[in-house]
Amino acid sequence: MYHRRLQPKELDELLTKIDKESNLLYFTYLTVRRQQTVHYGQFSSDGRLLGVLAYLYGLPFHAFSYVLFSEEVCIRSLLTYLKEELNLPDGDVGSTFVPEKDAPIFSSQLGSDSPLWITGACV
Repeated sequence: MYHRRLQPKELDELLTKIDKESNLLYFTYLTVRRQQTVHYGQFSSDGRLLGVLAYLYGLPFHAFSYVLFSEEVCIRSLLTYLKEELNLPDGDVGSTFVPEKDAPIFSSQLGSDSPLWITGACV
């Protein structure tokens, strides 16, 4: 598994891959708020995109959105990568909206009451 920042062409391609209605917050990060966001992808060893995490600059708190393409995604390592790449302070907490359909994967990987900026390996 590896992570990297997504390029503008890849972001354009994402517009054809995501469902606007079920990923509305991420869709706004990808379109309306695109100039204020940075997007990082997590890829499988064979290059499949497993998930994307986008960070929104300019708010008084750490805001992000995401889109998941596979249950193989490791949310913890993607969050850790974003935190390190953006040099976000230890102890700060990020905020996002997690719809009911994604709650089980977030809960199983991060716990129900954990801050989102936590380090560690995906099990």
